[in-house]
Amino acid sequence: AEGALAGKQQAQETEKILSAGLKLSKKMGTRETTWQLYRELALYYKGNSEINKALSNYRDSIETIRQITESIDGGKLKTSYLSVPFRKRVFDEIRTLKNLL
Repeated sequence: AEGALAGKQQAQETEKILSAGLKLSKKMGTRETTWQLYRELALYYKGNSEINKALSNYRDSIETIRQITESIDGGKLKTSYLSVPFRKRVFDEIRTLKNLL
């Protein structure tokens, strides 16, 4: 949350805060938080016109979502998990970013 807020305020320490949060989230194994931090980093890089870094973080975000999805039993639950707009927008954002290249 601190990193997202710093990003919205365009603070200089945004990248540092998000990277520290990502490192901690990965260490704790909180994949739901991890994919969100990757997304926030992607948005940060996109805002700074660092498209390749943004794409890399979007891909990491999507890979983390894939890992979560694979751990869910049942097709309906997987579809339900992926169809939540909060998660689905990551896929839409990466498509938009690819069009900028």
